Amino acid sequence: MQAEIQTVTYEPVTIRLPRQGDRCPWTGLSRSALNDLVLPSKRNKFTPPVKSNLLKTKENSTGVRLIDFQSLKSFLLAG
Repeated sequence: MQAEIQTVTYEPVTIRLPRQGDRCPWTGLSRSALNDLVLPSKRNKFTPPVKSNLLKTKENSTGVRLIDFQSLKSFLLAG
């Protein structure tokens, strides 16, 4: 009897913004396109359609923006 091999793909809970010039490996969107979806701006009437969080310590002036993958996926599938 031969064992059956199954491949399981997991989706992340959060994703990071890709580096400048790169595209998101999950959606193919550019960094600027993702920023337009997660940061308040005139383009989105200062109400971002996708949830995100900025992880930052008091000591650091910069942080890491984490995008809620389910929120992003829901927005993309609805459009």
